[in-house]
Amino acid sequence: KWPMINDMGHNLCNFEMMGEQFEEPRIESSCFWNTRWIDNDSIENSVFDALDKNGNFNANGLGLMIWGNWLGKKMVATTGTVHIRSFASFSPDEGVLYIYLLNKYGGPVWVKLIIDGCKVKMVEKAGQLKSKGPDDTDPVWNDNLILTKEDLRKLELPGTSISVIRLRTIRN
Repeated sequence: KWPMINDMGHNLCNFEMMGEQFEEPRIESSCFWNTRWIDNDSIENSVFDALDKNGNFNANGLGLMIWGNWLGKKMVATTGTVHIRSFASFSPDEGVLYIYLLNKYGGPVWVKLIIDGCKVKMVEKAGQLKSKGPDDTDPVWNDNLILTKEDLRKLELPGTSISVIRLRTIRN
């Protein structure tokens, strides 16, 4: 009974499923069906499309774009809650740790990141996909979010959002 609309709610669901698939080493490949469906020029915001008729990202496409551009070589364990989901990937040869945080609540929440096994040297880059709620078909991506190491102690996650952080780390 969930309307088949390409919105932030569906994006959060797809993003979480992709993260869970990345965590499963027995899955060798996975794809989002479809990048652009045959009715793309006549049906706006179809849940099956990652791109609109002009080749721009839909909500689901933005989530896939985050995974495509912000992914380390291996997934590492994280903890979260039912409504605040987290994932992380790590590239040990570079010392780069990516943190992915999903806020499924309608309002903002504050989290404290605790990172075991390495020390954060610096926040290299951060991005955030914000929306007006789960029914929003036009979430806004900002890949110039400014964060410091100190911000990780009390980090605000906007309602119905995906945040991603690229950290430079050193071993403890």
